[in-house]
Amino acid sequence: MFSPHLKSVRTKSLRQGDHVAVRRSAGYTHHGIYVSEERVIHFSDERGLARKSSARVVATSLDFFLAGGDPVLRVHRRRSNPNKIVERAEAILAGSRRWRPYGLVHNNCEHFASYCATGKRRSEQVRRVAAATATFTAMTVGAVAAARRRRT
Repeated sequence: MFSPHLKSVRTKSLRQGDHVAVRRSAGYTHHGIYVSEERVIHFSDERGLARKSSARVVATSLDFFLAGGDPVLRVHRRRSNPNKIVERAEAILAGSRRWRPYGLVHNNCEHFASYCATGKRRSEQVRRVAAATATFTAMTVGAVAAARRRRT
């Protein structure tokens, strides 16, 4: 299940400063900041993945970023103006703004792109997984407690 804040778009409709994403077959969505067809700033490792501890903020072509997938636009209720978004992304890329190393839970590609777009680090993917895990844990604890009550 993907975020309702993701909207399918055509490549030609992307604009500078867009928070662009692409759905991967492994069940996650990869995020970056669109600057041009030749420049998307995002977390990536040498193979184009943003799932490894070796991932870092890089600039690649849109084709490399999409890796055969179709672009989707991450829609934010409140976002900075496109120049500010690109400025944040470029500053992190250049190292003039400190940015933590890649971390799946606390500093992934969606945290990066959301920060550039809004000034706040957020990951809907992490939030959804955490909520599902909490629900599963609560259901499991409840089932175990109910089973114990039935045995006594």
